[in-house]
Amino acid sequence: MNLLFCLLILLPAAGLTLSLVIRDPRARNAAVIAVSALILAAGCAVGAGAIVNQAGPSIAFSHKTAHILSGCITGADVLLLFFVMWCGVRKRRYTSPFLAGGQFVLLLFFEIYARPETDLPLFVDQLSLVLLLLAAVIGPLILIFSAGYMHVHEAHKGGKSRQNVFYGIIFAFLFAMFLLAASDNICWLYTFWEITTVCSFLLIQFDKTEESVRNAFRTLDLNMLGGFCFISGIILLSLFCNTVSLHDICKLRLAGSLSGNFIALGIVLLCIAGFTKAAMFPFHNWLLGAMVAPTPVSALLHSSTMVKAGVYLVIRLCPVISGTTLGSIVAAAGGFTFMAASVLAVSQSNAKKVLAYSTIANLGLIICCAGIGTKAALGAAILLMIFHAVSKGMLFLAVGTIEQTIGSRNIEDMQGLLKKMPFTTAVTAVGIISMLLPPFGVLLTKWIAIEAAVWSPLVLMFIILGSAFTIVFWAKWIGIISTMSYKPRYERENTLPCMRTVLSALLGLVLLCSCFIGFIYKAVLESYVEGAMLFNSYSESLRLDINDMSVIRLSGITGDTVGGFAVMAVFLLIFILMLFIPWMVSKTKSEIIRPPYFGGELYGNDIRGIDFMGPKDKVEQVIVRNYYFRGVFGSDTLARLFLSVSIGIILIMVGVTL
Repeated sequence: MNLLFCLLILLPAAGLTLSLVIRDPRARNAAVIAVSALILAAGCAVGAGAIVNQAGPSIAFSHKTAHILSGCITGADVLLLFFVMWCGVRKRRYTSPFLAGGQFVLLLFFEIYARPETDLPLFVDQLSLVLLLLAAVIGPLILIFSAGYMHVHEAHKGGKSRQNVFYGIIFAFLFAMFLLAASDNICWLYTFWEITTVCSFLLIQFDKTEESVRNAFRTLDLNMLGGFCFISGIILLSLFCNTVSLHDICKLRLAGSLSGNFIALGIVLLCIAGFTKAAMFPFHNWLLGAMVAPTPVSALLHSSTMVKAGVYLVIRLCPVISGTTLGSIVAAAGGFTFMAASVLAVSQSNAKKVLAYSTIANLGLIICCAGIGTKAALGAAILLMIFHAVSKGMLFLAVGTIEQTIGSRNIEDMQGLLKKMPFTTAVTAVGIISMLLPPFGVLLTKWIAIEAAVWSPLVLMFIILGSAFTIVFWAKWIGIISTMSYKPRYERENTLPCMRTVLSALLGLVLLCSCFIGFIYKAVLESYVEGAMLFNSYSESLRLDINDMSVIRLSGITGDTVGGFAVMAVFLLIFILMLFIPWMVSKTKSEIIRPPYFGGELYGNDIRGIDFMGPKDKVEQVIVRNYYFRGVFGSDTLARLFLSVSIGIILIMVGVTL
């Protein structure tokens, strides 16, 4: 097991080296695909071994070795901070260098005055395994997709090819994510956390446009702020708890008044660091700006993996904050983010912006569940992290494929897409449905979250409103792509084999994860959820026992019930309908569909079938558009209001400990 884990860590380093060394594009793509396949295989092997053995890999070092490795990692962190300062000064953007300089001062203080050690810096439990597998499965698939996508992307942008740099940065990111997920030493976690920030910065500005550079520095500024909070929290916890072990920190219990409690302040600072990485309100603007990056970057870093590091940290701290005032504030912050992002998504017609707001919303819901702090909520948070990563990764890649074919990412331009790109349209439709309807896991985890929040009316209201607005923006999108043309002919979709293979694999993962939700909880999460809340007196209350029923019942194979409904029976019925409806549609005769009369002859071979010849032989288009309610949901006033409220929540969270 440990050897497989070491191989998993070393493979991205090999991929980074090959990407930078191999100059021939075809040979480099072949190497990238081969290394990605090996990472995928090694990740699956580590996951299978951990499930069978009921324990993940752990690597212990002697005290001397651990001390040397910690020194090397600290040195790498210092170099990283100086790189950030150099980049900011070179571009005359001084916020990031200022925050990086502050981190350097705090890091120096930590090394001199407050540096305890742990002899088990790398340890993988069930929660770490989830984050590790998300990176090890989705990351390689997106790299394989990129082998086809980036050639077209660079041809469209023009200029010299920099694919070697692109692949190299992503391999470096995967290396950091694997070690971040496995780090029990919170100082190590902090360093790899910062590496993912720098990788994100470099990939957002990859196209070197003025907009991409500006948005990349916005990302760097906000994530450096999170890093500053992170190292500040580490210092407080190491001084007052004398430990840097993440597992030891998670055994702390916050009780009584939090005012003047430096341990509580350290936990608050770690939570804020998690908020920045997870793009929670009011730190969400960096994720919206990051959508200028190539689509594989959006799919990997800004939806499936990097932002999950933020929610991972907050979920890890769930046993510490559950049942406290701090936990209630975290739940309110997450619930508010879920509602606010869902409301603002209604006004968006840019597909990547819709996906970005949806990502922010779901990350908020995950953090909300962690703040609620019951077993049911904790289980829902981890399950939602899995389902959201797979579904949203697939949706981002599908949108990238559509954009390269029709030349637009505007949802309104996707009308009639079913005839033009039937396979990708089907993948997109399933991705949207998986975020919206049963039998997919996202809806089920929202269901559990609502049950877990019944004791907090404010949080419950946020979740219900956010869920309602979620239906609006997803339904509008699926309505556009599922419109049928009056032309009976389907066009042949020329998607590259590597891109089609990845979309098919992610589609299969979406279906499998939802089918085996009970197995995932029983085999992977149940023991972690039980163990994490074992010593928490809050978990023994009647309030928690009632809310725990949903997750506990998921652990069975048959007869599972949630909210009084038989889960397996409902899922089986929905799957039968999913198979029956496409069959029924395929049997529909084209003669049944009759083109409308618009006062002129239908024109040309437009796949949408809505062009017609108007007066003076002028080609006219029939345009049908969705309502986006931009006067309400897209107004700057509403956005400023949400921003102000979210800042107020953060200030309250800090204020209760000062």
